[in-house]
Amino acid sequence: MSGKTKAFILTLAVFFAAAAFLTFYSKQVYLANLPRVEAVMPVRGEKLESGRYAYTVPASAIHYTEQTHEPYVLVLKEVSDVLGDNYFPEATKITLLTLDEAKAVIDGLVYVNPVILSDDPRVLQGSRLMPKDAE
Repeated sequence: MSGKTKAFILTLAVFFAAAAFLTFYSKQVYLANLPRVEAVMPVRGEKLESGRYAYTVPASAIHYTEQTHEPYVLVLKEVSDVLGDNYFPEATKITLLTLDEAKAVIDGLVYVNPVILSDDPRVLQGSRLMPKDAE
């Protein structure tokens, strides 16, 4: 193998090592800057006439639409792909059965996923986020 070939192979190896490091580093910086949210599992209650169950969630999980003031909760959805686990808030319309200062009993959850407790505007916009307990 000639000297030019060895130099070229070494240059390629350095380039790909640097690219891999920068990709890893930029992903770590990106993940570190995502909004961190607390999410809790709803507590299942009694079975309703509709066949679904009522769930109890903290009152801070309840949000209202701006135009119609209908209640909803932000559910933490996890999507796994080749790059790892991704978390997104998904608005789910609910019916408030009871509401007090600490908790709310709701109907409308079909799939039970953690409910997000946050009023951070970055979370409400539907962007990617990170649960506080995730690494």
